[in-house]
Amino acid sequence: MNEKILTIVCEHFGIARMEIDNKSRRRDTVQIVSARQTATFLLWRYTELTGQQIADILGYKNKQNVYDARKKIEEISNGDHAFATVIKSLEDKILRK
Repeated sequence: MNEKILTIVCEHFGIARMEIDNKSRRRDTVQIVSARQTATFLLWRYTELTGQQIADILGYKNKQNVYDARKKIEEISNGDHAFATVIKSLEDKILRK
């Protein structure tokens, strides 16, 4: 499920899988940061991974970054209908594939 989520998110944002990994970054674009935060939210929601495990997968320094990213996506989704629609679309793909 982890790789499926990451693949779907990367395809949606038009980035390579390795770009979402924080450890390999040189200079993140807004697109990459958004993709990483979205992947964090979806991994949290659709897997049983711990915050630390998600941090390790995405290269965050610690699990607090995971909680911050998840919270940010929740806040944006609650206030931005268009973004909420994007999240819903990604969730549908995750559950369908």
